[in-house]
Amino acid sequence: MPRKRLGRSWGSKVVSTNDVKNAKVHVLAWGDTGSGKTHLIGTAPRPFIIAPEKGLLTLFNQDIKSIEIDDDMVIYDSIMSILDSAEKKEVMKDEAGNILVDFNKIDTLCLDSMWKLSEMIKDEVDETSNDSFKAWGMLGTRMRKIISRMHSLGYHTITTCGEAVKADKMDDTLMLPVLNIQGGFRDQAMYLFDINLYMKAETRGRDTKYKGYTKPQNKRSAKSRVPLPTMIDDPNFQFIIDEVMKGLEK
Repeated sequence: MPRKRLGRSWGSKVVSTNDVKNAKVHVLAWGDTGSGKTHLIGTAPRPFIIAPEKGLLTLFNQDIKSIEIDDDMVIYDSIMSILDSAEKKEVMKDEAGNILVDFNKIDTLCLDSMWKLSEMIKDEVDETSNDSFKAWGMLGTRMRKIISRMHSLGYHTITTCGEAVKADKMDDTLMLPVLNIQGGFRDQAMYLFDINLYMKAETRGRDTKYKGYTKPQNKRSAKSRVPLPTMIDDPNFQFIIDEVMKGLEK
């Protein structure tokens, strides 16, 4: 998409940080497999899911609209095209005229997951670059652009990511949990979000209880730019939105 000059009418772009209706919540939910990341998406208001990972069985019977991202697509351009449609509030229809998704009726954009998308984009970059160093840099640039674009469109957002481990820089015998993303973008990604919610599941028999941590827990990174409980029992995205709005209105 070509860049636009701001021009002399830039005043129309000015908003106040005190205007609560403009506040949108951007959450990175990360943790091990089965920790409740996709479950959290199901609690969001009117979500639409960009799904590179296709692991949406958790949301069966919830009638949530999603688009699967396949390896035969031009990945980066396809994601940006979807976000263009979200920005324009387009109504997408099939050949018979049936509505597939109406972005006027979407409140939350979701990416499930950042790990899988980064793998797909890395493969795409490798196909066009013979320079490994530049390829890693291009991966980071494209991932930052996708996340930043999602956050600029006036929706709440949820992005999920799996968990991996790496050796501590000061003690290589100590293994620390990190985002399951390769390359330098892994150390930058968390700074793009308002809330890093570390997810954890506790299973007893057939019962599973989810917990979300907004403060570091057992060396796992977490954060919140707004006041939230240190631990959220059975994380619910609407609860997070409500808590954020209450904090902003004080």
